[in-house]
Amino acid sequence: MAETLRFGILGSGFVALTHAEALRHVPQAKLVAISGGSNASALAEQYGVRREQEPVDLTRATDVDAVVICTPHFLHAEQTLECLRRGKHVLVEKPMAMTVAECSAMIEAAETAQRKLMVAHFQRFRAPNAAACRVLRAGRLGRVLLAQQRLLELPNTKPWQLDSRSRGFFLGYGVHGIDLLRWWLASEIEKVAGFCHHFRGKATEDAVQALFGFASGASATFMATDALPENRARKSPGAAGLWTLILGEKGTLEIDSYGEAVLEVEGQREVLCRLPTWSSLTSAERIEAYKEQDQSFTECILRDSEPPIPGLEGMRNIAAALAAYEAAERGTVVRLKDGL
Repeated sequence: MAETLRFGILGSGFVALTHAEALRHVPQAKLVAISGGSNASALAEQYGVRREQEPVDLTRATDVDAVVICTPHFLHAEQTLECLRRGKHVLVEKPMAMTVAECSAMIEAAETAQRKLMVAHFQRFRAPNAAACRVLRAGRLGRVLLAQQRLLELPNTKPWQLDSRSRGFFLGYGVHGIDLLRWWLASEIEKVAGFCHHFRGKATEDAVQALFGFASGASATFMATDALPENRARKSPGAAGLWTLILGEKGTLEIDSYGEAVLEVEGQREVLCRLPTWSSLTSAERIEAYKEQDQSFTECILRDSEPPIPGLEGMRNIAAALAAYEAAERGTVVRLKDGL
């Protein structure tokens, strides 16, 4: 394959815009086409690429080597499978799919097609999160005992976000937190308990509180909601409210995924990383993590190496999120084996 990888994007919302901007900063990548969604023509014009009339036309395009899937969540599996059948590499936005079975089919299809499949859990590339991971891998916190996490957002209003075919806020956005916990703790989730709330009376939930038990012996609580009052202070465009406290044998680690990562050990407070604020969705400060993610995907294709976030990682995140829903419905603890 040539040293420049030619990309197509399925979808035209803010995540598609984000990837279009990120790919512009990846030297080995070239965006050539966009398709799908009401903003496809405008986005294609903005980035000087062609708009394919239908998503299937993009998957069949001979000048597209890899596709970034940024469509509504319930379309991820179907479109990933179609891209793989057409010989395209795929970077699929989180959540990977709606079910573990769909995830498994996507992984199998990638193996059969001998193409790369990566799940876009970009939070691993956000600077405070990456700094926290380095500290944990270095053992500076000692054995992790407990974690507490919060994902707090204003109400979703876009019709596709309220479409029950995509399940809800926890599967769509809570997987960010699940992925980070699994990554930071380097351990799989074995037991899940949960509560699910529909405060606004809609088909998609407004909040989930989950309790995860890890194979390492640690446990974590996770509150994820888009039921914040409308008068809540606004953040930078595209920034989520995601905070985590990790308690280890030697101290604590506090991570604001869009702010600071702070380590406290033996009475000493150390700011590991501090993110600047930004003014727009395409600000360099916001795009940096996506650029690193998209570059890592590009490089794994050109070097024929394993994607840094392969399908199995995405599938385990889906399994944990679905287990929280099931635990809430049944009023019991749901057990997973090897994270599935």
